[in-house]
Amino acid sequence: MPDLRNFNTFSGNTLDRAGNIRKSTEWMASQIKHPKAKFLPILNLTAPIQTKNNSKNIKYLNLNQMTNYKISYNNLIFLGIKDETPYFAFDISKSKTENEKFFDNVIFEEVRKAAMYLSNEDSSLLAHARSMVDWKLNNNFCPKCGYKTKSHQGGHIEICGNKDCNKEIFPRTDPVVIMLVYNKNNCVVGRQSNFPVNFFSVLAGFIEPGESIESAVYREVFEEIAIKVKNIVYHSSQPWPYPSSLMIGCIAEAENTNIVIDEEEIVEAKWVNRELILSALKKSKASKEDPLTKRPDNTLGELLLPPPIAIAHHLLKYWAENPRFFL
Repeated sequence: MPDLRNFNTFSGNTLDRAGNIRKSTEWMASQIKHPKAKFLPILNLTAPIQTKNNSKNIKYLNLNQMTNYKISYNNLIFLGIKDETPYFAFDISKSKTENEKFFDNVIFEEVRKAAMYLSNEDSSLLAHARSMVDWKLNNNFCPKCGYKTKSHQGGHIEICGNKDCNKEIFPRTDPVVIMLVYNKNNCVVGRQSNFPVNFFSVLAGFIEPGESIESAVYREVFEEIAIKVKNIVYHSSQPWPYPSSLMIGCIAEAENTNIVIDEEEIVEAKWVNRELILSALKKSKASKEDPLTKRPDNTLGELLLPPPIAIAHHLLKYWAENPRFFL
């Protein structure tokens, strides 16, 4: 059984988030000025990737380079520590600096695209940074009274500056169920309107307030394709930084097989047999491109499935490679 803590892409973050000690303003100040501190600039929610000696790696800045952006320490987001090195992220979308020589051979890449070639550890750190920067950009003002907020605990809490309000705002994670629905030797794949032609995935939907994971799986499947399910089991989970979801992967057995789609949710859904899924998975694993970031030339009309960076790939793979569990 694999270690499910880092089984999926974006779930392999090895930084110590130092949740208790980051409450100390003195300690946070010491970490910002730490000689080993690394600062990750985020530009319009994309990450800096440097190509050097035919390899691609995350480009971090040191303290002197970071201060060229005249970023307030209050706007830094503490990500964690590893090997006595503190890591921070900060947004540079509206910043200006006259010295950007440290960005030679650097491109700012979409995180999910960078994940196609980076290690899971590095991809997970970028996902963490992207989600936190996006959250901070959207919480500069109190949702209750509209007063400007101020960061605390290394950017992990925003507090309203109005002393009569003093509302605390914390980073949020939106739970999503993503489920493979099967019946004997076949499973359901669906396609949204924004998917490339012949690109299919498994079904998914947000968990609503007051709803369990199992209830959300049952409801979402019935709403999207009018099929009732049973024997719902958990597989694994995946942080998904768009903007900050937690994908909760499940597998469920269909009680009936007549698909009636909800056209507001998906444009197409169909049953596909195990052999075709296995064949399509091999092609998606071999591909170096994410079909949702670069539209593939699919003139042959072949079934396209999510690449290994997506939990949907692993749900399909687990079901297809283990027929003895699902017949």
